[in-house]
Amino acid sequence: MSSPLDRAIAVTGMSGRFPGAGGVEELWRILDEQRDTVSDYTEAELLGAGAAPELVRHPDHVASGAHLAGIGLFDAGFFGFTTHEADSTDPQQRILLEVCHEALERAGHAPGTFRGRVGVCAGRRPSDYDALPGGVAYRGDRSGIAEAPDDLAQRIARSLGCTGPALTLRTGSTSLAAVHLACRHLLDGVCDMALAGGVALRLPQHTGYLHREGGPLTPTGRCRPFDADGDGLIFGDGAAAVVLRRLSDALADGDPVLAVIRGSAMHDDGARRAAPAAPGPDGPARVVREAMAAAGLEATELSYVEAHAAGVPPADRAEVRALTEAFATGRRGFCALGSVKANVGHLDTAAGLTGLIKTVLAIQHRRIPGTPHFRRPHPELDLVNGPFHIAAESMPWSPDSGRRIAGVNVLGDTPVHVVLEEPPEVPHDPSPVPRQHLFVWSAHSAEALEAATVDLRRFLEDNADAEPADVAFTLYSGRRAYRHRRAVLADGCVTAARAIRERRWLSVPPASLPPALREPATAWLRGAEVDWTPLYAGESRRRLRLPTHPMRRRHHWWPAGAETGRQTP
Repeated sequence: MSSPLDRAIAVTGMSGRFPGAGGVEELWRILDEQRDTVSDYTEAELLGAGAAPELVRHPDHVASGAHLAGIGLFDAGFFGFTTHEADSTDPQQRILLEVCHEALERAGHAPGTFRGRVGVCAGRRPSDYDALPGGVAYRGDRSGIAEAPDDLAQRIARSLGCTGPALTLRTGSTSLAAVHLACRHLLDGVCDMALAGGVALRLPQHTGYLHREGGPLTPTGRCRPFDADGDGLIFGDGAAAVVLRRLSDALADGDPVLAVIRGSAMHDDGARRAAPAAPGPDGPARVVREAMAAAGLEATELSYVEAHAAGVPPADRAEVRALTEAFATGRRGFCALGSVKANVGHLDTAAGLTGLIKTVLAIQHRRIPGTPHFRRPHPELDLVNGPFHIAAESMPWSPDSGRRIAGVNVLGDTPVHVVLEEPPEVPHDPSPVPRQHLFVWSAHSAEALEAATVDLRRFLEDNADAEPADVAFTLYSGRRAYRHRRAVLADGCVTAARAIRERRWLSVPPASLPPALREPATAWLRGAEVDWTPLYAGESRRRLRLPTHPMRRRHHWWPAGAETGRQTP
């Protein structure tokens, strides 16, 4: 008889760019410190270019969104783009491509190293890049570069060598819908690994927005989900991607399992929609129940829900009512509610996946982050008689059941709900006997190789107790072999870090090495493709989250002046 775990999906890699955070580790610090990064950047920071004039603000009417820094920067050479191609490509495409590449490397399977089929499900918001001054004219001569709105996933698949299904989505629940569909592709066997991603970027970034009385946008520039003083939402920019695999395959391959997706559900309310972009009265509760049923779990087993709540009081109240109806339990106050939008704003097509990444990080750190700006619940939420309480302050996540299980909820025109659980314990398998290990690494350019060398040394110093065989195994099997290469021989992480610091690279493997190691090492140093499989045959090795390939980014944008919304003199 099958178990729900037989259909479980592992989250094996995560990456992202968020307001005030260049990656998921920085996002966690923002969350755990209960900070709000809905703030301004200088124009130069946003574009990654040189100095720019001071920005004009209108504090009485305009509140700035939460922006991304460095949106004009891209490593064109690494991804095989010409300068013209990079300049004319929507920054959303460029950012999400980098994020997806990083997510794969963090999962221990760099592009080109995985032998199965990799699918891509992703979406972006409509592009504003064409509308910038000079944009349409500059893109008139684009040498056949595809930039159609439905080309996002296909372009990622081409750039990263993914041979599974590639679907570009556009719905109010884009990035979490991408997770749901990617899980379906894995369970149906049409791919063996899947990328799910979303990106949202508003251009030009420095204009802010105009608050109108009665509209959904906050006049204060602060998002207050669930709070009595909630007065509207604020949009932000971001990009996020996760790597997914069937749990059984991930465990068999030694992949880093960050969390487990137990079940998910998605549907459309059709003619029962409350409005073209709003679900019907029963849809949000039904999708939560369906996701819990797919997970084989009861509502009382969940202890956290990452809500869609964006600080718009009527919508927040409707969501809490739907969740309360779906949980249908007499127990009170046992499940915490939170929303990442209080920290980074509403990231549009990247919002749902950002909430999922927040929840995975909370599972990893065993802490539920608090909610910035929350002071007192809105009286119409009726929390006293329901199963939820607001995660007002960061707190340890120690459920009575011992298992950390959470839901991630997204509303909009297509409600989606995903149920996550902490990963199973994986026994550690140290090397059977002390031995020498060959640590190899490479990069696309000599400049990037120097940066990769520093990154690897720091990792080894910071993780001195890591199993050296796992580090070497991940370097062999989870990274592409580029032209610029280095190698050291060592019996542990400390000695390997010392060899790197002293620049004791191998030029010729010592004759004392056994042939099983000397021959592939010689081939590697000569620039050949090497099959490292025999080195750790029969051992149960783990893929570690090693540093990713350094990006040597350059500024790519429309002709000077167009990026800021000013005409070139």
